[in-house]
Amino acid sequence: MGASVSKQTQKNTAKTICSALKHRILDLEYLPGHRFTEQALCDEFAVSRVPVREALSMLVDTGLVDKVRNVGCRVRKLTLEDIDEIYEVRLALELYAVEVLAAKDSARSVVADLAARWRSYSKTKRTDPIKSEFWADADEHFHESLTSALENEALLKALSDVNERIRFLRIKNITSHDRLERTCAKHLEILEAISRHDGPSARKLLHENILMGKANVKDSFKEAIMAAYATSK
Repeated sequence: MGASVSKQTQKNTAKTICSALKHRILDLEYLPGHRFTEQALCDEFAVSRVPVREALSMLVDTGLVDKVRNVGCRVRKLTLEDIDEIYEVRLALELYAVEVLAAKDSARSVVADLAARWRSYSKTKRTDPIKSEFWADADEHFHESLTSALENEALLKALSDVNERIRFLRIKNITSHDRLERTCAKHLEILEAISRHDGPSARKLLHENILMGKANVKDSFKEAIMAAYATSK
């Protein structure tokens, strides 16, 4: 019992450390290339190396941190060219998925559930705060749900791998009520096209939606990086 409690305590501690480091990375307190040292983290959080290593492993899994042989863990370096390449792969996967989905009657329940969800999101008041992490998760859920409806595990795995790499970028996507309203409208248009079996329109709308997101992410990424480096000087 004691050992079990101890392991659970270490796991909870690791999650706490992971959350703290994650927010620092997303807020660009740690710039791309920043190297983590286990001892420094142990000293800061007053813990042993076990939860620190587990926290860093969690960050590697989210795509925020790279584990480099003979170097250790460091904040992932990302360029605008990397973003372009990742989004090209995402487009190829999702455009195929939505076209196939539009030809299937079996997707009706998935489309209906997503439509109900995003209609409720579209009623978000402008006085409500924008919780970027919530909307990043909601956006990822929308796109993965469409692909999941095809019941093609290889395709879903490929998209999940892409999403893992851009998850922290998605947080830079929906950052205003205007952006949220446009996303809700576009998502509902995509679902409507799928429900009427209009594959070409669904592809066109999805293409516009993803490119809109990429442009917003790239602009936010550039601004954030420039501001962070200026502050660090």
